[in-house]
Amino acid sequence: MVAAVGLEAYIALVAAGRKPDMFFGAREGVIEAAFHGIECAIVVVDEEFTDFLKRLENVHLAYVIHDLIAP
Repeated sequence: MVAAVGLEAYIALVAAGRKPDMFFGAREGVIEAAFHGIECAIVVVDEEFTDFLKRLENVHLAYVIHDLIAP
């Protein structure tokens, strides 16, 4: 499952040839999917990253961060 948080994240995914499975409500949707055993990737804009990371830590979900920087 692939999600996008923020318009820039959505556009980046579409430009890479992948339409996100979730956009509206993506943060909570990814957390719920993870609780049900579904592996997820979420592309998050800078402004939303810190709050999302705190949310992941509060619900004790494991995560891996990949910093993607476009040229």
